[in-house]
Amino acid sequence: MDTCIPDCKMLRIVVAAPTRIGHTKVGADMGLALARLGHQVFYFDYDTKPPSHRVLPRALRFGNWQEQYLDYVNERVLSFVRRVNPDIFLCVKGVQFYPETIRRIKESGATTVGYWIDDPLDHRRSLVNAAFYQYYFTNDASSVACYSSEGLARINHLASSANTDLFYPLPVSQPLADVIFVGTHSAYRESIIMQLQDFDIRVYGPGWRKSKLRKTMIFPEAFGKKTNEIFNRAKINLNIHN
Repeated sequence: MDTCIPDCKMLRIVVAAPTRIGHTKVGADMGLALARLGHQVFYFDYDTKPPSHRVLPRALRFGNWQEQYLDYVNERVLSFVRRVNPDIFLCVKGVQFYPETIRRIKESGATTVGYWIDDPLDHRRSLVNAAFYQYYFTNDASSVACYSSEGLARINHLASSANTDLFYPLPVSQPLADVIFVGTHSAYRESIIMQLQDFDIRVYGPGWRKSKLRKTMIFPEAFGKKTNEIFNRAKINLNIHN
């Protein structure tokens, strides 16, 4: 549905997620969909570093710079929530938040919702905060039973989807390659690509320059419309989930 039904309540929703180019856009896309339903959406980017961290390289930061960063993020989100006064606080991943921060957001009157998008691969990190949200969702249907066995009562599957403003068919043009993979390097992914060396194959993403692939054309990472163009110009788009 593209529009809100006339008598539904317009909600104030904070979406806590990365919003910059080069970061996962799940939260930004969810916020866009909620706004189209008539809700008022506010974004909090928990990847924003303290001013000193943006200037100094890691080697020149104090020894406890990671703790400083986490304290900074948690203080900022609490201030942000107090200012916005949302009905719903929706967090995509958000390992930077302390359990106490989530509890305080709930006490402010907002309904807290967590969405973990890296199951089952990164399941253990999800458990750090999962129980502190009033509602929790996983991208992986098979992980629901796992959460339940670990004592999480309010757990549901929320499938991944696509932003059709970014991903859509383009006019047919000359293919770039027979097979294309877009994604960050991992040893497992490299082992799959290695078995496809007899094909005309391209790889886009960070970390591949150090791989042992010799017959594969390697390109920098691609995001947004560039990804859509690449997808449209492949005979086969390969997805390798770790």
